[in-house]
Amino acid sequence: MQFFILILGAFFAGIGFLIHEGNAKYLLAGYNTMGESERKKVDLSRFIPYFRRFHIFLGASFTVLGLLLVQVAGNAAVSVFVSLYPIGAYMYFMWRSGSMLSDQVVPSSNRIGLIVMGLLLTGISVLLYAGMQTPRMELSEQGIRIGGIYGETIAIADIQEISQVSTVPDIAHRKNGMVLGSMKKGYFRTREGDLLKLLIDTRTPSFLRITKKKATYPVLFSSRKQSVDTLLREMGDLWPERVRN
Repeated sequence: MQFFILILGAFFAGIGFLIHEGNAKYLLAGYNTMGESERKKVDLSRFIPYFRRFHIFLGASFTVLGLLLVQVAGNAAVSVFVSLYPIGAYMYFMWRSGSMLSDQVVPSSNRIGLIVMGLLLTGISVLLYAGMQTPRMELSEQGIRIGGIYGETIAIADIQEISQVSTVPDIAHRKNGMVLGSMKKGYFRTREGDLLKLLIDTRTPSFLRITKKKATYPVLFSSRKQSVDTLLREMGDLWPERVRN
């Protein structure tokens, strides 16, 4: 994570030196689509220094705050910071830079950009919040329901075996899912090439493994709010033929 933060911080700072008055008509978004008469209304002598200062500050603050969070906070906090901080910074940049550019063309596009980035910020925030929630399992005579993002309902007729395991296989890469701190949700490949569906909090001492009859992957579940031992005992009472102790 530290290497990723350093690279991304350097990238943000480097953008500040990418655009200058000589190449702005080719590289500066919005300005590069204006006609010559519209460009004359743009005060590049004010905008370019601000553009450079903003990106240098963004790169430096992103690096310092990101590395600090790596040391004092969990991976979940770092993930939230990496996802949301640049979006919030660019929303401020678009709002602040509007006064330096054309009153006729750019402010309206800035407003559209602010709306789009605001929606993106909201969507990512909701997704991160949902991903950080502890998964919860509900049992009934008909089967198992796991709530939350990547959750699913499994009918008892589709379950081949339920067991308790103490470890999760070594994960090679994420296929379709998310990792936020101790939370792992979605589909992952093991080092042996097997597919797993994880709905787990890695801080728990054990996990439920649900093997389905027709699916090509098992489901592993754990939650800090529900004891695996208790869930397994309740499952044994409901479906003793499916549970392996």
